[in-house]
Amino acid sequence: MILISLLINWISFIRINILLFLISANCNAQSQNKSLSKLGITFIGLHYSFEKQVDFNKSLLLSTELSYDFYKKGGLSGDESGWGLTPLLFTEPRWYYNLIERQKNNRKTVFNAANYLGVIIGYRFRPIVNENIINEGNFFIVPNIGFQRTIGNKISIDPKLGYAFLLRGTGESSNSVFLDLRVSFIL
Repeated sequence: MILISLLINWISFIRINILLFLISANCNAQSQNKSLSKLGITFIGLHYSFEKQVDFNKSLLLSTELSYDFYKKGGLSGDESGWGLTPLLFTEPRWYYNLIERQKNNRKTVFNAANYLGVIIGYRFRPIVNENIINEGNFFIVPNIGFQRTIGNKISIDPKLGYAFLLRGTGESSNSVFLDLRVSFIL
């Protein structure tokens, strides 16, 4: 029974990703800058993202991630722990506020190498594989500030800092500081 539930969740997750990818691929064909497809790693997972320019200094990022979650109660001396592999799906509108200034100063702006403000809006699904984690999924919104830089033509670094607001499937809510570092291979 649990296996069937996991399979249904995974199929729904894949269908949503395909739908978002198709929507993003058709988004604003008159774009001045290239769209970006990236595959990479985070602190605790793997991700695929697609970023499409919607204006000169504005873009929409669509991303899917498989995250490794873990916890340990009671600090280092605690004996209760758990882990899980959890799929995430989110979108992030971005405003690159210093893109024009970087171009005027002859700085590299290829692949949106600039500072940005963004708002991540997404959903964390139930873990597809887990041990001692009970999570019904949660909805999250994260206003953030970050920057994106490229190394050569194929590596992208994207650190960001924000504040996360979460609404759990149980109706409980919480918030916390958000810190993220993504290192990606540009496809």
